[in-house]
Amino acid sequence: MREALVLLGHEGFVESMPRIGYVVPNFTVQDVLETFHLRSILEVEAAGLAAERITEDEIAALLRNSEEESALLAKAHEGGLYQRGYDLNVEFHHLIARVSGNRRLADLIKRLMEDMLRMLAFDPRFVEPQQHKEIIEALKQRDRAKAEQAMTRHLEQTKYRLLDRF
Repeated sequence: MREALVLLGHEGFVESMPRIGYVVPNFTVQDVLETFHLRSILEVEAAGLAAERITEDEIAALLRNSEEESALLAKAHEGGLYQRGYDLNVEFHHLIARVSGNRRLADLIKRLMEDMLRMLAFDPRFVEPQQHKEIIEALKQRDRAKAEQAMTRHLEQTKYRLLDRF
């Protein structure tokens, strides 16, 4: 158990409190800003690369993801949908990252998305199908600049929604 807690501490999931034990740390405004700064650098580039490399099958996968997000949003009044919405969001962003053709870039983006689970729990919108559709449209057009702009807008809007919660 101790070894597991030490490993979780190294990953930043828990903090050791002398003579108390371990606690899950709260995230700060600075954590949100730093995470979205990194996401902007990495995901905007991934979207640009994806626009140049995406296949019809990959576009179809993104569209299926977006359709499921839309269906989930229509059932937003039902409880317990947050986790599925989060999973769809991670899947959407990771698919674009993989399409970029840069495995290391995709791995970094996936890790950032996983790190954001607790942060995104404070986002009042657990899915964003319209913003994702704008990114998909730019990718369908194979327009690097539009894909980068759409991803930038999406990340900025999500960041500001989260910061409004503080």
